[in-house]
Amino acid sequence: MCEFKKLLGLRSMKALLPLIALLLTSCGGDRSQPPVEIQPPIRTDQPLRPGDEVGIQLTDFPGGPVDFSQKIPASGTLKLLHNQSFTTSGKLASELEEEIRNRYVPDYYERMLVIVRANNEFFYVQGQVGRDGRYPYSSGMTILKAVATAGGFTPFARTRAVKLLRANGKSYTINCQRAETDRSLDVPIYPGDQIKVPRRLY
Repeated sequence: MCEFKKLLGLRSMKALLPLIALLLTSCGGDRSQPPVEIQPPIRTDQPLRPGDEVGIQLTDFPGGPVDFSQKIPASGTLKLLHNQSFTTSGKLASELEEEIRNRYVPDYYERMLVIVRANNEFFYVQGQVGRDGRYPYSSGMTILKAVATAGGFTPFARTRAVKLLRANGKSYTINCQRAETDRSLDVPIYPGDQIKVPRRLY
């Protein structure tokens, strides 16, 4: 009887082995790598800030069209036609368009079409890098290129657990150490993304 119970126990364990292996595989898999996103995440309009390049086109009025291309100064104020000043910081491009039109129509002109193009495409790098801050986005940017733009990792960087926060709210943990040898893990960076490099515990 004892031998029968032992045999039954061994068979039960063998039957459970595939299930145990499946559980270990699912728990031990590397979840740090997000799937490569072929298309950029959907982004909403970003508020204007000092340092942003803006292009403002005024058309459909006598004397037009007139184009302005300026960098928003630290004061956040731009001057346009008739010495009119506009506060731009913190406003969306669409909000600035409406404000400009309402200022000129009907006090100065019967009609006016206003188009504001904001070149506020930046990404952000923080933490254990040479120079954390905001950097202009360029096509083909990846997480390793972004870190290199920010001066590279410091000796204290935890390169296996770099945080990536997408502008659309999605977040990932990236193993940049593996990405150095496996370029398929060097995920793309898009405007508005934030990269946070933590410090090693030891």
